[in-house]
Amino acid sequence: MVVILYGLIARPLFLGQEALSLEVVFILAAFFSVSELFYLGFSWHTIQDSIVKKISASN
Repeated sequence: MVVILYGLIARPLFLGQEALSLEVVFILAAFFSVSELFYLGFSWHTIQDSIVKKISASN
């Protein structure tokens, strides 16, 4: 959430800089999300299985 707020809102409105591209924001958000899950003790296999189950359930 912080990455999205900083990259798309804070930079252009408060810092006068160009907003980060959506690709960069999404990659950074995914990186920090997975990093937090690793820190909380989840394995990559568990994370990947959860993502696959959610995507396959939406079809």
